[in-house]
Amino acid sequence: MAVLVGKKAPHFSAQAVINGNEVVEKFSLDQYAGKKYVIFYFYPADFTFVCPTEIIAFQDRIKDFEDRDVAVVGCSVDSEFSHWKWLQTPKNEGGIKGVKYPLVSDQAMTISENYDVLAGEYQYNDEGMSAFKGIPNHTGVCS
Repeated sequence: MAVLVGKKAPHFSAQAVINGNEVVEKFSLDQYAGKKYVIFYFYPADFTFVCPTEIIAFQDRIKDFEDRDVAVVGCSVDSEFSHWKWLQTPKNEGGIKGVKYPLVSDQAMTISENYDVLAGEYQYNDEGMSAFKGIPNHTGVCS
């Protein structure tokens, strides 16, 4: 398990949905360096039945975070298209419409691996080939 406390966050550049409806190609946390603190959290998947509560709660308190110079950014292994669709879906239909902070797409799971949030690990066989052992999604559980 990686220990990242007190270390610089791993760099990434990935597709994300910002402002609730705009897909950007090269989103990075670098834009906040030296300007804001960042809450960068991972959630298991779009359209899960319990995660919207927490995701929406961050949006409901976004002004409190902004007043403290804190940016909120979410991430899952879903595509930017899935994020976009979930952001367009009304809350009463299981969506998160109204969320405006960025949701990052990590389909290749490289961000998740670099931040050590996958529920498993890569292991090598006798031929030197790597394979993921475990359930390749985020360990974060929404409740």
